[in-house]
Amino acid sequence: LGIAHYESQQLQPALAALEKAVMSPEYGNALGWAYYGVTLKDSQRFPEAVDNFQKALGVFSNYGLAHWGLAWSAFGQISAGCPCTPEDDALVALIVDHTAKALEHGVNDPGLQERSEILGRGEKIK
Repeated sequence: LGIAHYESQQLQPALAALEKAVMSPEYGNALGWAYYGVTLKDSQRFPEAVDNFQKALGVFSNYGLAHWGLAWSAFGQISAGCPCTPEDDALVALIVDHTAKALEHGVNDPGLQERSEILGRGEKIK
């Protein structure tokens, strides 16, 4: 149900349904955590999204969608004109690593790849 809400761009109902599913103690499905992460990312709740993508990758390390979402969620935490802090440098490392893994596992996003290359060269995002 949560994925159906997400696909219909109904983010709040998607968040509610997916949160209910992934918060149950016995939950262990990478797909649900990844879609919850994507919905959080699209809601600009980037740190929470990163946590859920990491949970998805803990279950299925080759999950391209989770690598892609983790990279974008890390990118969303860097301010324009940065990276500027040690925390940003850690985010850049996540972006570069997970962008490469997303591509390796079948997720080709030229916009993410371009940003990852810029940051990987030590340049700032404008």
